[in-house]
Amino acid sequence: MTGRDFIIVNGVSSHELGLYVDTPPMPVMSTPMFQTLNIPGRVDALTIKDRAREDIPVPISAYLFDDEAHDPNELYNYLSNAKTLITSKNANFYYKVRRLETLTPEYQGHGKQHLNIVFICEGLRYAVDNDTISSRSQEFTVLVNGTEFCQPVFKLFGNGTIQLTVNDDVENALTIYDVDGYVVADGEKIICHKDGQFVKSKGQIPFFAVGVNKVQTNASVIEITKNERWI
Repeated sequence: MTGRDFIIVNGVSSHELGLYVDTPPMPVMSTPMFQTLNIPGRVDALTIKDRAREDIPVPISAYLFDDEAHDPNELYNYLSNAKTLITSKNANFYYKVRRLETLTPEYQGHGKQHLNIVFICEGLRYAVDNDTISSRSQEFTVLVNGTEFCQPVFKLFGNGTIQLTVNDDVENALTIYDVDGYVVADGEKIICHKDGQFVKSKGQIPFFAVGVNKVQTNASVIEITKNERWI
């Protein structure tokens, strides 16, 4: 063990449970998904790159010391219920955890136990700094960092019919009907709702491209959580 690094699971540091990490790994690069199409008359199959990416394993080598370790059940519960994961070497980003795949303890003597931990995570990392931005303008721009398109969450304030267009994509503009005060257009869950109740809409909830994005809306106020992503 070369140092006492840590992970943060669901906002809680592993140090709080006496679990120390031996040099967290550099980010794992996820590969894009592909579709293979066999077209009659074509000698070779056609390969199409998908926008989605494969899930990735994030291995963690960690240690417990008898004089600091907590109840094993508390530790197992902490790891098995992981939804978000941050490592101390890349603390500006977090992974969305799909599941805990491996947790193998090994006693190494002298009051030290080694844990082999592998989380299966979504293929992209998310920015920890994900503060909501707000605008009262009906036309403005949003700068998106990262390496991949992102799926923002829009909170639109107003009444009646509210429209939202990004990057002049009028053909797929989002129209939301019968708005009473506000509505949320969630680009991750792909739903429009207010307080969990579905709201009638047509069109598509827009995504943001990396770089400058042009936003147009007739909402009186719009709040945007960008959800920037990195490979």
